[in-house]
Amino acid sequence: MLFFMSVMYRNVVANYVYFDEGKDPTPEVITRSEMLESRMREGFVRIRQLLVMTRHELRLRAPFDPIPYSCLAASCERFFEYLIAVRQSALFYNPNYIRDNPVAAEKLLSYRRDAVAAILGNLYILAGALKSQRKVPRYLPSAAAARKKLLHKSAEVAREMAESPEYRELERQKTWSDIYSYSYNESLTGCVAQLEELERFTKLIVGEKNFESTWSVDLAEQ
Repeated sequence: MLFFMSVMYRNVVANYVYFDEGKDPTPEVITRSEMLESRMREGFVRIRQLLVMTRHELRLRAPFDPIPYSCLAASCERFFEYLIAVRQSALFYNPNYIRDNPVAAEKLLSYRRDAVAAILGNLYILAGALKSQRKVPRYLPSAAAARKKLLHKSAEVAREMAESPEYRELERQKTWSDIYSYSYNESLTGCVAQLEELERFTKLIVGEKNFESTWSVDLAEQ
């Protein structure tokens, strides 16, 4: 399920958030996204049903503890709900005053890339750890730090653009866009917060990988 979350996140970011100029989401893209969301909702229902059925399974080693998996599934579903809110608010919150400005887009490019890469990297690592039943590394790329840097840089760019004469002509459009900006930004921040919960529950299931002790062995031999 975490792998499908990464696919959905990549789809939302590419089609609704950081798309190229003139490539706004089409009705076909919106329909496909809604179909994918309905299938994901059905998947969460099936997962809950399977976790309830585990109490009737016979296990030779020990009883199966469904609580960590239930917590992981619930956190994953909350991440999914935030992602839906991002997609829906992005349809109305369209910051053209930043996207259509090549200078502003260039200033934010590296920060946007780091924020997206941190979330995708964490989802890929956690999904791979669950699939292969391997321990999660102790330290993962910080999506919260990348998100914080992006927000600060976006505010700085917005202040710089507020001093330009072209910005005043787009003030009315920005005012209407700001109505949906709160939901958009809070939903993306919620995705980052739930990502930390996903990491915590995944480590609870498969364990946390400590530092390798090869260095200490080499030092002892010397």
